[in-house]
Amino acid sequence: MSKFRLININFLLNVKLKKIIDKNPALLLGLILILGFVIYYPSTKFQFLINFDDDTLILNSPEIQSLNWENVKYIFAHTKDGLYHPITSLTWQIEHYFFKLDPFYYHLDNLLIHLLSVFLVFLFIKTLFKDVRIALFSALLFTIHPMHVENISWISSRKDLVYGIFFLLSLFQYSKYKQEGKNWHFLLSILFFVLSLLSKANAVVLPALFLLIDWFVGDKNWKKNSLTKIPLFGLSIAFVILTINAQQSAGFIADTSFTYNIVDRIFMLAASLLHYLSNFVLPFNLAPKNFYPEKTAAFLPWFYYASIPILGLIAFFTFKSKHKKYLLFGFLFLGITLGPVLKIIPTGNDLVSNRYAYMPYIGLYAVLGYFIFNLKKTWLNTFAFILIVAFGVKSYSYQFTYKDSLAVWTKIIEISNGNKWATAMSYNERGQVYLKYRNQTAALKDITQALKIEPTLLRGLMNRANIYELNNQLDLALKDLNKAIEIEPDQVEALRIRSVIHGKMQHPKLAITDLDRAISLSPQRADLYNNRGIANAILGNNEAAKKDFSKAIALDQFYFDPYVNRANLHIELQEIKLAQQDLAFLYQKNPDHFIYAYLIAKTHLMQNNEDKAHAFLAPFAKDEMMAGQVAEHLANDGYYAQSLPYFTIAIGNESIREKSLYQRANSYRELGNYQNAIDDLMAILEKMPNPQFFFEIGNLYHTLENNSKACEFWNEGAIRNHEACKASLTEYCQ
Repeated sequence: MSKFRLININFLLNVKLKKIIDKNPALLLGLILILGFVIYYPSTKFQFLINFDDDTLILNSPEIQSLNWENVKYIFAHTKDGLYHPITSLTWQIEHYFFKLDPFYYHLDNLLIHLLSVFLVFLFIKTLFKDVRIALFSALLFTIHPMHVENISWISSRKDLVYGIFFLLSLFQYSKYKQEGKNWHFLLSILFFVLSLLSKANAVVLPALFLLIDWFVGDKNWKKNSLTKIPLFGLSIAFVILTINAQQSAGFIADTSFTYNIVDRIFMLAASLLHYLSNFVLPFNLAPKNFYPEKTAAFLPWFYYASIPILGLIAFFTFKSKHKKYLLFGFLFLGITLGPVLKIIPTGNDLVSNRYAYMPYIGLYAVLGYFIFNLKKTWLNTFAFILIVAFGVKSYSYQFTYKDSLAVWTKIIEISNGNKWATAMSYNERGQVYLKYRNQTAALKDITQALKIEPTLLRGLMNRANIYELNNQLDLALKDLNKAIEIEPDQVEALRIRSVIHGKMQHPKLAITDLDRAISLSPQRADLYNNRGIANAILGNNEAAKKDFSKAIALDQFYFDPYVNRANLHIELQEIKLAQQDLAFLYQKNPDHFIYAYLIAKTHLMQNNEDKAHAFLAPFAKDEMMAGQVAEHLANDGYYAQSLPYFTIAIGNESIREKSLYQRANSYRELGNYQNAIDDLMAILEKMPNPQFFFEIGNLYHTLENNSKACEFWNEGAIRNHEACKASLTEYCQ
């Protein structure tokens, strides 16, 4: 029975399928695209992954959140978190313009871009291999391979998707150029090469792939034609230098020389390559992160040492094979495309990443398709059939690892078991996620677990210090930070956090000492100057504070905190015109931001121009909750009369009615309008017979010299055991 089934599969793939493909290639490609959409559609319901780049690249990036010419220029002129990908950032700008921060559309676009890449894989392989069956098979594997789940399900992996579109367009046009000899195809391939570089620097390998295609198609002048690629290689080198400098500036290039020697790095490089090769066939033990290995007694795990002999065997059988040309194409395509991500220069804390296989596997898909449709081996056909089913099932299930940040880090904790540092780091990162979700109990538990495993984990010490700070346990926070700085005296972030603790402990001079040190180590960090400006302002060093705020602004035009702080300092010093200049810039950037509008209104109130002030505040009064905020800010700044109409609006919202009544009563009291204050407090008493209100109403009647009424309300409070009411009764009433 099993033999009969194998024969049927062989017959299906090599006879029936060929007829179907020849008649309906477009229909089959359409079915592949539909399959991809069905498998990955659940990912559109996933969230942004905080503490996993989505917050850094999208949620907390002001340049992404406004689509205008100034922001477009900014993303093309600056790197972001050690990378240069302006076209990718442009896609997020467009999405934010239309959909704000609704993750559904960001995930949907990831899926649609992936399906566009599927179509382009089909075109590229069909043009290069001149076989529609191989092209369809390659497109199918590219659609469903589990190593690509991360690219689709994680919004920040958009970089790989967008660069992949232009990467494939460039390869397709170059293949057309080799097929037809028309120069305009070559020019288009260069254009798409540049666009791919502007989406992610991994595209630097395209000129080398052009040479590989020259060799593969049998171009007898491929060596001579390689001279035409020299300018392209020059552009690639420029982007390599740009990326290395950006990674260094962001602190992402790790100094691993104390942990791994040159021999270790050779074996790690080989193991990385073998990781991608093995996961091409068996991608079933996947995780969002694969950390650097932990050494035991100065040795790496055994499989690192086994990687070179295994790769040697693969190379030996490749060169011995009758199909050497195709195998070499697949392996060279993989190796060349993986080149920028093989951690020859160590970056980050992960040795390999699933998303890096997105483009490199294309050559292997085509080679596997070549063998299936040309060797016509029953076992190979069966293997392909099983592979397709298994890949589809795995991709569908594995995508849920990326449904939210907790799921991501929980999976990493599971897969990191056995690697002490990696496990500690993963607990720490999940703790950070809990902290951002405002679950301090779970956060403290995870981060403490991380420090139990690895007591010198710097990020763990700093994160726990942050939790202690939030709970006002400043001594404990300071203890953790002192330990962190003792371990690494040049740890800028620890110095920054400790400066905040010193500030909260009313030690601004100590805060400035820490910030001076941090700035000397990282002079391009705008937040350090902003924080030092705050400390200087507290000490009354106003000119030094202004200088610090101005420096922060000069370093990062999209960092708005120093604008606000400098404006507040100008307001405090009665420098209204200067304050209005800063606030006008902020208001232009985001007129919907309440604080910007309020501070502008405040400057107009200081100039006794109430009409202008209310013009800025009026848009917020349309919403009762926001009207409450307007009123509260006005009252806190002493503008009691101006706060009254806004409190009146806020009272219309049942959820804040009593709070707003009480605050309006305070404003009336400050204005000497005691009867209205009494009326508001009486309205609260109807629903909340709190003895404190009886006490305050009694005090107001006492101020109005109506002692009988005062004693009546104090007596009601005294009945409810309010001690101040009892004291007033004793002092003022018989």
